Amino acid sequence: ILVKEVEEGNISVKLKNLQPGDTLEMEGPFGQFTIGPEERKNKQFLFIATGTGIAPFHSFIQSYPDLNYTLLHGVSYLKEAYDNTAYNKKQLRVCTSKEKCFGFKGRVTDYLKVHPVKDIKNTLVYVCGNGNMIYDVYDILKKQGMQSDQFFTEVYF
Repeated sequence: ILVKEVEEGNISVKLKNLQPGDTLEMEGPFGQFTIGPEERKNKQFLFIATGTGIAPFHSFIQSYPDLNYTLLHGVSYLKEAYDNTAYNKKQLRVCTSKEKCFGFKGRVTDYLKVHPVKDIKNTLVYVCGNGNMIYDVYDILKKQGMQSDQFFTEVYF
């Protein structure tokens, strides 16, 4: 689990105030945000995340080290690119919207417009993060030829 502390947040403040020995009850995961064995062998993956939405992709990449993936991570500032050293640099694209860094200056949606997906027919797209970003990504990739059954989402906020 990956949580960004938000000063006025309901959950992150409570989690920060937990003490060693406190009990925390969690459920899940629920839903269909999974990768099947056939897909792992035969498909390319485009993982698109904003902020803490990178958490499930970290898990996928650690669980399936031979996965053919590109990870597109959108953050405001490079310091928010959580654990970016854990990924193959050739497969990671960090998009920063509020500062210029080693990656792409702009949002993930800007990146997708400038860098269309090369093999859209053989690519499964997993998107996690802000709901508005997910809708925008869907529209962009639909115009590039992606079909609805290639698109998987998990809304974080």
